[in-house]
Amino acid sequence: MAKVARARKPYWLDAGMMLEERYRIEDVVEEGGFGIVYLGWDVILRTKVAVKEYFPRELAGRAKGAREVSVYEGHYKQIFEYGLEKFLNEARTLASFNSMEGIIWVKDFFYENSTAYIIMEYVEGINLKEYVRQNGELKPVKVLEIMRPILLSLEKIHHLGLIHRDISPENIVLNEEGNAYLVDFGITRPYTGEDFKTITVFFKRGYAAEEQYREQGEQGPWTDIYALCATMYYMLTGVQPVESAQRNIKDVLVPLSSYRKLSIPENVQRAVKKGMAVDASKRYAAVGQLYKDLYEDGKRNSSILKNKIRFASVTGLCGLILGAACFFSAGGMSGKVNVFDNNIAWEKPMPPSATKAVKMSGEVNRPESSAMAEKSSESFKVGKRNEEKAAQNEKIFKIPEMKGKTETKARRLLKRMGDSSLKLMIKRVYHNKVAKNRVLKQSIRAGFQYHQGDIQEIILTVSKGKKAKKENAVKTMPPAQTKLPSPAVTPKPASKEPSQKKDKGDDYAGILPY
Repeated sequence: MAKVARARKPYWLDAGMMLEERYRIEDVVEEGGFGIVYLGWDVILRTKVAVKEYFPRELAGRAKGAREVSVYEGHYKQIFEYGLEKFLNEARTLASFNSMEGIIWVKDFFYENSTAYIIMEYVEGINLKEYVRQNGELKPVKVLEIMRPILLSLEKIHHLGLIHRDISPENIVLNEEGNAYLVDFGITRPYTGEDFKTITVFFKRGYAAEEQYREQGEQGPWTDIYALCATMYYMLTGVQPVESAQRNIKDVLVPLSSYRKLSIPENVQRAVKKGMAVDASKRYAAVGQLYKDLYEDGKRNSSILKNKIRFASVTGLCGLILGAACFFSAGGMSGKVNVFDNNIAWEKPMPPSATKAVKMSGEVNRPESSAMAEKSSESFKVGKRNEEKAAQNEKIFKIPEMKGKTETKARRLLKRMGDSSLKLMIKRVYHNKVAKNRVLKQSIRAGFQYHQGDIQEIILTVSKGKKAKKENAVKTMPPAQTKLPSPAVTPKPASKEPSQKKDKGDDYAGILPY
């Protein structure tokens, strides 16, 4: 999220304004394309809070000194209303993460001023980018200490279908006790319906995966994994990684193995290298796999320091916030996902050679030659650890192809595979093209091989068939919205062509057409 200039913007809420007769606006912390984050004061608990306001600048405005948000007419209003609903749905989901270590708490959320607000924990500290600038590269053991709670929490978040999309050293913050927090879930892509033409997105240069630069790039946990490993690369070396888009043309990233004086353990080198693969199909499919290679496969190198990190003098304190306006892609069989459904089945993108076999209906035509090519693909081979276990006559399981098959047939295939410890989860969704009880997605790709215990569950997304249309359906609006007068604001013209601009710092900004 781009940092706000200190010059006051006319559409910001004025200092002293009250929300819910409890939260007083003090100042602006930062602003992004979808919202504004204020420093607030809880007058009841007498403590600082971060106040996130849903305020997409491309869709709405506000007069100076006013409270009410005015939405632009036309299709902008439809997009705003959709985003508003998802903003609060996302708040409910994020509130369920309050018990997770390394994630900032959501305290409250509500409608007011024709928009919505999320009240979050306010933490004072320093982000990793500034910390590394002041102290230089970190020792591997410190890097592993900082990243451990974030990896563990992010794995749980991914299981709910959420991805962060903007992990970077700027969005990992250390408080005064040295505890790490992952912040800012606000950089995302909205619903891609026909009326949703364009949206501005921001990426951190050097930390955004290659697929984030592409209009139709398939994003999932592997996208966050790239950013996690790029962040670790920066922490270990003090050097910002080369942009993935540039690496896609010519990979000039200096490998960690070249930094011999830093004594980076080999298992960490291998894990970061794999996690930063430009081709998404060659990365880890899940954070749990990355965690194993970093911590469990290199235990002798990853003993965690007991003492918390001591800070160098900091001239200012960072207000840490969790931007919760997450707008994730809806449905479809392109690998995108509606994060507001729980227990999403992530589908890792196939290698380029295999993508031609995907039909528009979402079913996959897997000719024998394609299946053989996948078997030989490096990204789906059994790792060294599994090969060693196989050499010891320990069984390795192979996930069957279940897309397009009936649920009954899929269950039989899994049972025939023979892994009694693998738990099957079923997620049912409506689909206009795929018949009822047919498998739409599987969370672990066909052909993936693993040792018993490495994978605990597999999620199958099964079609419920076409959704019956309701006659005389009336779209309902949140109570606060239905009472509002129609705003008299001149519509903002839509962008006809893609454009790019470089924001201050390391951000990438662009208009992506849909």
